[in-house]
Amino acid sequence: MPGASCCLIAADATLTSVTPTLALVMGAPTDSLVGRSLFDLVHPDDRSAMIRAWHETLQGDGDDTRIECRLRDGAGGWRVVEGHASNLLADPDIDAVVVHLHDVTEHQLANDALRLSEARLRSIVDNSTDGLVLVDDESRVQWASPAAGEILGYEPAAVVGTHVLDFVHPDDLDAALPSLLRVVEGRSIGEPVRVRVRRADGEWRWVEALTRRFEGGVAPDEAETAIVFSLRDVTDRVIAELARQESELRFRTVVQNSYDVVAVIDATAVIKWVTPNVLRLLGWTPVEIEGTNGLDLVHPDDHDDLAVALAEYAAGEGIQEPDVVKMRHKDGSWRHVEIVGTDFLNHPGIEGIALNLRGVDERIAAEADRQRLIDMFELTSDLVLIGSVEGRLVYRNRSAEKFFGVDWARDDERTNLARWLTPDSLGRLDTEVGAALAQGGSWSGDLELVRGDGRIVPVLAQILGHHDADGNLAYVSSITRDISERKAFELRLQHEASHDPLTGLPNRTLLLDRLTVALARGQRHGGSVAVLFCDLDHFKVVNDSLGHGQGDRVIVEVARRLQSELRPEDTVSRFGGDEFVIVCEDLEDPDEVQAIAGRVHSAFDRPFDLDGTDVHIGVSIGIALGHGGSDSESLIRDADAAMYRAKARGRNRSQFFEPYIWHQAVDRFDLENALRQAVARDELLLYYQPVFDLRTRAAVGVEALVRWQHPDRGLILPGEFIFLAEETGLVVPLGAWVINEAARQMRAWQTDRSPLADLWLAVNISGRQLEHADFVSELAEVTTAGDFDPERLHLEITESVLMDDVEYSELTLSRLKALGVKLAVDDFGTGYSSLSYLRRFPVDSLKVDRSFVDGLGTEPGDSTIVAAVVNLAQTLGLVSIAEGVENVRQRDRLEEMGCDLAQGFLLAEPMPAAALAHALAARIPNRE
Repeated sequence: MPGASCCLIAADATLTSVTPTLALVMGAPTDSLVGRSLFDLVHPDDRSAMIRAWHETLQGDGDDTRIECRLRDGAGGWRVVEGHASNLLADPDIDAVVVHLHDVTEHQLANDALRLSEARLRSIVDNSTDGLVLVDDESRVQWASPAAGEILGYEPAAVVGTHVLDFVHPDDLDAALPSLLRVVEGRSIGEPVRVRVRRADGEWRWVEALTRRFEGGVAPDEAETAIVFSLRDVTDRVIAELARQESELRFRTVVQNSYDVVAVIDATAVIKWVTPNVLRLLGWTPVEIEGTNGLDLVHPDDHDDLAVALAEYAAGEGIQEPDVVKMRHKDGSWRHVEIVGTDFLNHPGIEGIALNLRGVDERIAAEADRQRLIDMFELTSDLVLIGSVEGRLVYRNRSAEKFFGVDWARDDERTNLARWLTPDSLGRLDTEVGAALAQGGSWSGDLELVRGDGRIVPVLAQILGHHDADGNLAYVSSITRDISERKAFELRLQHEASHDPLTGLPNRTLLLDRLTVALARGQRHGGSVAVLFCDLDHFKVVNDSLGHGQGDRVIVEVARRLQSELRPEDTVSRFGGDEFVIVCEDLEDPDEVQAIAGRVHSAFDRPFDLDGTDVHIGVSIGIALGHGGSDSESLIRDADAAMYRAKARGRNRSQFFEPYIWHQAVDRFDLENALRQAVARDELLLYYQPVFDLRTRAAVGVEALVRWQHPDRGLILPGEFIFLAEETGLVVPLGAWVINEAARQMRAWQTDRSPLADLWLAVNISGRQLEHADFVSELAEVTTAGDFDPERLHLEITESVLMDDVEYSELTLSRLKALGVKLAVDDFGTGYSSLSYLRRFPVDSLKVDRSFVDGLGTEPGDSTIVAAVVNLAQTLGLVSIAEGVENVRQRDRLEEMGCDLAQGFLLAEPMPAAALAHALAARIPNRE
């Protein structure tokens, strides 16, 4: 600033520029002053005040700081100066503190001399950079200094007479008027006012105006009152300040609205300042925590670490690595905060440690989740792999390392995942897996991996594609699970689902599949397929007598023998229970099938050794031949029907299927279905055959015999349907009907006082009825209902049924006997019962089987058996009854043996109840 009594001083108080005026005041050359410290020039007694003024200037916002002190001059003396300092360090064009000084040495030492030196004063005024303007009480200009004219762009005389406020910007009048009025009214010296004034060229300049009331006029002899305006052009400083303020505003806006919280603490961690967004981070407002110790917000566990970090910040080592601590939220919870600090303790505008705080709860949680995920990956037995799209492995878990058995760090080539896939899996990876990842981002399915030991292992793979921001596949992750055990289990299940668990032979399902395939091959090549349906004869006896465990041993041995007798290409299956089905292909004629059946029969020639007990079992075989167009179900059905025919013909034989057999089977099926409805449709009825005393020739009882009045076939005898009832279990409800109907008839005879009321009534009981759990209780209801004498009800049970389970038979017969009924052993002599067993049963009579009665008089053996039975009955005190007496010879021979009772066509045929009374009026014919 040419001609100005000022200097430029750097932040460290070093003079960087000195105007000649100041140099003149100091009495020293300009170059001797530049570079010197301001405090070196100040009088020691004034140095403390100068230091305070200096710090005030540095901390100021651009306002002038008044300076008054003594400065050393070039002659070694002291000059008294006053002025003001402006902090323009932030102005890039100035970058210094501008100090304007006035030498007031003479003013203070020789005030009178100074007033007399008007010319010198005017010179000072004229050469001052500040402008002076005198106005009267009406605010009109009376005088203006040259500097004032320069500021306003006018010659000083040109502004005389103008109103001083005419130069002020309209927007600044509100700021200027109050100060002017206070001065006019003499209330106070006006405070500095910063306003804009218009220059002559129309430019607006910022001036700082200091107003005061001046008494005495301009000349010494004047006594007028005036107002003095001191004007200082501060346009450049205002522009710099506005720029700084705008910059500070931008900085503050950015800081206060940033995601991070910015705070300043002093060396003791007291919070000096913090941005408002601390509310979002910790729930506190700045007012609530400014002035408090920041360590109070830190978790005790993190105090020591943060104290060390603060010490590092204060050491001035620059920005340190981030520290993560837990800080207390206003709600009492703890938040993870990342802190970065920078030392500004020596910065005049900050004088503290600036902290940048960022909430990292989500990141910490994400890292924890990531670590948990990695821990899970490391603990799981599944293989977790992550690779690039080129197939290079970038991550594998512990299970994968163990699975592949590779030192991945040393054998980098093996990080190529393609090496660990079988060719088939690699092909799928290139086709369907790649396409799935490109479209949907994931794929799941079975693959095969090669272990480190070379073993191929089936795995279930779940593969996920990860894409970059552009949608390109960046890398691939997979979780694979060894499913060797599952595959083996599936194979085992498949085998168990298609094979018999006892013998290991194909079961019915697999047999049907193989038979279907065989028939299809036969149709293509013109060959025949044979099905042999094999059923063991009397196998139930083995189970019932020796137990099911021994029966299973027989089944296993039968399977082994059948397989050993057949060709490798033949299929032997266990169809169920004691049934086996054999499928043979490529047969030329029936003789080949007959030969195969012969080998099957030969397999049963040897007895089965069961712990020293030889068991002989036969087999009945039904054979059906299939040709083009045959179906498996029909072929097995036909073979089954032929097998039943073989059994009907005497068992242990083979029978080829013929159409009539099928018709018989259909007839049997129809008959069975009709029998199921017979009771409900009231199609059953009872015939009664009298039983006579051979001594008195009088009827003593009747046997109830069931008949079936079929709506289409007419009257059907028991021999045509009882066996069906036995096989299907229908004999239980049928037998119950017979007992109830017989009991009803007995009550009717008793009610009608019929001569028949004295006769007892016999009913046949089947083995299934005897085994039925409710049989005894149901019979008890019959015998206790109404006027009924249970002793007149005789239950006839075959010897073979009683001998099936002697212990059970003995118990059941005892319970029946307790009801008061009579018990008879039917078909005696056919069951090979021993005398010891017979004595255990509480029976009342023995019925000689008709097969022995038929040979009386012609077959010596039959006569011997009948005589033995009659004698046995007499010995045991039982009644002997002969059935099937058809001629006089048989009757006479029974009388000679001493048989008690008899029945048969010779004596009386079975008849309905209505015909029975008339028939019994006759007596047994006399001997011929």
